[in-house]
Amino acid sequence: MGILAGVVALPAALQQKRLAPTEWIANDDFARNKRTRQLQIMVTYLGITALIGVAYAATGMGTKHSAVHALTTVSTGGFSSAPDSFASFGTAAAAVATVGMIIAGASYAVVWWAIRGRAKSLVRSLELRVYGAVLLLGTLLVWWRADELSWHDSLFTIASSASTTGFAVTDWTALDHGVAALLLVIIATGSMTGSAGGGLGIGRARILVAFARRELRRQLDPGAVVVLKSSGRAVDNRAIERMTGHQTAHLAACAAAAALLALAGVDLVGAIYTGISVLATHGPGIGTGPYGELSDFNGWARISLVPFMLAGRLSLVPLMIAIVWGVHARKQIGHSLRRWLMSRRTRRR
Repeated sequence: MGILAGVVALPAALQQKRLAPTEWIANDDFARNKRTRQLQIMVTYLGITALIGVAYAATGMGTKHSAVHALTTVSTGGFSSAPDSFASFGTAAAAVATVGMIIAGASYAVVWWAIRGRAKSLVRSLELRVYGAVLLLGTLLVWWRADELSWHDSLFTIASSASTTGFAVTDWTALDHGVAALLLVIIATGSMTGSAGGGLGIGRARILVAFARRELRRQLDPGAVVVLKSSGRAVDNRAIERMTGHQTAHLAACAAAAALLALAGVDLVGAIYTGISVLATHGPGIGTGPYGELSDFNGWARISLVPFMLAGRLSLVPLMIAIVWGVHARKQIGHSLRRWLMSRRTRRR
């Protein structure tokens, strides 16, 4: 799915010479021909998948486990062929997964810059620095609050949350409530904009925080003129409006998922955590456990998660289009039905 997203979405974004509101790509980074660009992206991600698969096999995971986990690492799918995810595979396999998840959570532009050796572009990327800060500070906080976790298990857990992959190496749902709250914020924020991961997106979240700060400053000083910038470029107000609308739809979808789960009998904390986690394509959480087990959920709760899982993977746009289409279709059907009834009454007269 990550490869498909890159092949379909990235060439379209490159036609506008931009991948996301926070990442700008030079004209010579990719081939100008659309088919060649698609081939470059496909080969790149198939190569990364193959390398991760070989690395898994070198740790002794076996052919089947290596292939399955390589595919679900790069795509941030998080599906595991083992019932306890990475808990029984050892430190070496977990280390490979950690590196793979960090790469999968980075944007397509960052991956390409790294392959091309564009060190200056990597250093200038503010979103990449924020992504690295989330990984570093999150690891230190989890390691500090959870005495039973080693530093590499803490890094694994943060990488799994930040990339929204959902792999687990321990039962982190039984840890301190502060750790669970921190992971929920990281999961909801998600990975870098333009990556295979889900969530709101670090780039969008950072700009929205800057937008909130600007509005607060305007309340204090109505005459102040504050220009929002990203990577040295001014952010257009229309782009901010689109991101604000996306955030509103994202929060509304999380609330709807939590409400449906609560109505289906899931406890409130588990419903909220699961609703956010599912829309971010992470999966595991309080209520579903560290491995995303749904055995305690009844049939109605499972069915209610289906549209939100699809919306999280495909983005909210198709879901919003489907809702608008459904509302419009209902109005059209109602209008047609009223016209038919009126025509019947006219004929009887």
